[in-house]
Amino acid sequence: EAIDSASVWHDLSIIDSIVFLAKGTGALTFQIKARPRGASASTGWLKAAFVLTPNWSRFVFRPSDFSSAEGLSWSNAQARDILWVSRDSVADLWLDDIRLHGPRLTDLLRR
Repeated sequence: EAIDSASVWHDLSIIDSIVFLAKGTGALTFQIKARPRGASASTGWLKAAFVLTPNWSRFVFRPSDFSSAEGLSWSNAQARDILWVSRDSVADLWLDDIRLHGPRLTDLLRR
């Protein structure tokens, strides 16, 4: 059965942290499209800023690292999309070893 990814939302409260390796140039914002748990439409973004270096660096983002102009909270939000958005006119981004700490794989595969 095909799953429409636009309709699949995941509970963020089960995630303790998001960790990845990155290198490149530029200032970026790590954004997660979110909505309050149980809402029918997306209402905003959870965001965390960081700056890349030319060498591989480990980045760890915990719930307290994210903010939301729309008043969303990590503990009661559902997420769908993850984006890395440049705050500079040009950025070079390399990503590796992206991990979500906290959930089991079956938690993420539930519809």
